[in-house]
Amino acid sequence: MTERIRTLKSLEVVLESFLHRVVELKGERLAVLEGINRLDDIARLRSTQKDFSMEVGDWFAEHNDWLTEKTIRPADASRISSILGQIKDGLKTSPERSQETEKVSSEIERWQDTLKPEPRKLDSSLQKLVLRRGGETIAEIEKESILKFTEHFESMFERWKDVSGGKAHIMSALDDCLNSAYLQLNEEALILSGFIIYYLRLKNYLVEPYVKRLKAAESLIKKAKAESSYAG
Repeated sequence: MTERIRTLKSLEVVLESFLHRVVELKGERLAVLEGINRLDDIARLRSTQKDFSMEVGDWFAEHNDWLTEKTIRPADASRISSILGQIKDGLKTSPERSQETEKVSSEIERWQDTLKPEPRKLDSSLQKLVLRRGGETIAEIEKESILKFTEHFESMFERWKDVSGGKAHIMSALDDCLNSAYLQLNEEALILSGFIIYYLRLKNYLVEPYVKRLKAAESLIKKAKAESSYAG
C-alpha cells in the first residue's frame, strides 16, 4: 500500500468518524427536546393528573444525568428552570400537602440551583488572544465557541438532508449547495459545499470545476459581508 493510499484511508476513517458524531449529536439534541416537552406537558396537565407528584418524580429520575453531563444548553436550562418554577408554584397552592409533594418541591429547588448559569470566566488562553488581536471583544471570541460550531454542523446536517433527498448521486446534491451559496449568498451552503468537495477529492473525483464555483460563491459572500459592514 502506497503512502498516498494510506493517507487517504486514514482521512476517510476520520471523516466517517466525524459524520457518525454529527448523527449522534442530532440524536442527543432530539432526546433533550423531547424530555423538555414532556416536562412542559406534565406541568400543563397538572390539574388532570391524579399522580402528579409521581409523574414529576419519574421525570427527575429519567433525566437526572442532565445535571452531571454536558447534555443541555443554557437556553434549555433556563426553560427547564422556568417550567419547574411553574410546577413548584402549583404545589404551593395545592390543597393537598404530603410527604411526596414536599419531596418534589425539594428536588425542584435542587435542580434550579444546579441549573443556575455560572459566572463566565475567561481562561488564560482567551486573555492572551484578546491581547494579541487588539480590539476583539470577549463576546466576539465566544461567538465562535465549540457550542456555536456544533450548532452550525447540526444546521448543515439538516441542509444536507434537504438537498440530498431524492437524488441519485452526491454530485447533484453538491450542485444544489453551490447554487444556494452563489445565488442566495448562503454561508452554510458554502461551508457544506467545501466539505463535500474535499470528501470527493479524497475519493479521487474530478472536482476542479466545483472548486471554481466554490471560490466564486465565496468571493460574492465576502463582498456582501464587506458591503454590509461598511453600510452599518
